[in-house]
Amino acid sequence: IEQVDGLFNEQDVFLKDNELNITHDLKQGDYQFTTEAGEFTDRFELVFRAGALSQEEVVSNQFISVYTTQTGIQVNSSENIEAITVFDVLGRKLFESNQINETQFTIMSLTANKQALIVKVKDVNGNTQTQKVIF
Repeated sequence: IEQVDGLFNEQDVFLKDNELNITHDLKQGDYQFTTEAGEFTDRFELVFRAGALSQEEVVSNQFISVYTTQTGIQVNSSENIEAITVFDVLGRKLFESNQINETQFTIMSLTANKQALIVKVKDVNGNTQTQKVIF
């Protein structure tokens, strides 16, 4: 949003990326993302009330994405990653790595079992994001 007037002077405007599970405050800056070519009709939502979001959901100029590849679980971040922990749905810790200090990391030590996993990523600024993947 380059500039606002009227209602939007007082109204917060958020863009919710349903694919990456990120909610971005558009008044704080541009939202950048990458995608494959195609039509995606339900990826984004505009949210106009700050009360509809918890403070933890609002992310500005930072992203963490977690997705599976043929070789493992890929984690990308706009900031250097400090730690990654992977849990199964029963809460058992399957993987942990600390002091990664890179913006990209691939977890290759897990065996793909088509199960739901919870990936907790902490960046060097202390921001933590948890995402679910099937691997």
